[in-house]
Amino acid sequence: MTGVIAHEDRLYTLMYGGGGPPYTVYVHDLRGQQLHSWIHEDIGNFSARALAVINSELIITDRTNKRFTIYTLTGERVRDVSCDLIYNDYLTICQAGDNSILVANYHCGYPELYRVNLTTGIIEWRSDRVRHPIGVLMQSAEVALVTSCNNTTEVKIWTLNAESGKRT
Repeated sequence: MTGVIAHEDRLYTLMYGGGGPPYTVYVHDLRGQQLHSWIHEDIGNFSARALAVINSELIITDRTNKRFTIYTLTGERVRDVSCDLIYNDYLTICQAGDNSILVANYHCGYPELYRVNLTTGIIEWRSDRVRHPIGVLMQSAEVALVTSCNNTTEVKIWTLNAESGKRT
């Protein structure tokens, strides 16, 4: 399993094929019964890791192609949104408004936290405060919680305004 997200009364899991692609999204109800699934097939190499649901669409990160792939909750591919900042598998994402996501990119070479508009692909802001972000989620409609670790055992939790990226 490379990603999992709960949305309303469904659980969406992203599974790697084992011997290589394809990646498969499975949808289960809260009792664990599989409702349906779909295969993400793409030309070339595809590496998927993080999932989020925004406005009844499932967002999947694609490191190899540097984009977000967006599906309906039943598996119909809606669109792809390019994002040059997706370059590794150490990502977590979460909803940050009606059409944006927060991305925590934990990579030893260039870690960062940023907000992406899913209509335009534009980076709305990049945090210059959080070093080595390893996880992100929304505490409320306006406040994001971000965990970070500076390559030691010290873990910090940051509260940020999701609209601006500034500390609260």
